[in-house]
Amino acid sequence: YSINYEGEVNWKLELDGYCDTPVIVDKNNNIYFAVVSNYNVILCIGSEGQMIWSQQFESRKGMSGSPIISYNNSLLVPFPDNRLVLIK
Repeated sequence: YSINYEGEVNWKLELDGYCDTPVIVDKNNNIYFAVVSNYNVILCIGSEGQMIWSQQFESRKGMSGSPIISYNNSLLVPFPDNRLVLIK
């Protein structure tokens, strides 16, 4: 949910699974987080609730930490099998 300072709902997003990471926000107010159900997916959601992109991964173990926004606005995603995926 996105809720304004008056307590009203701006928008909501229904997920197919549970949020597995902390939510992070980039300089353009895009929101990034991982969802786990039968697969892992990283989501990028715009500040108005619109899906900008999603990327599905085969690992079913969840993530091993929070996605990280690098200095050049790339996204680094750590996995528990010692992979670090870079999304530009």
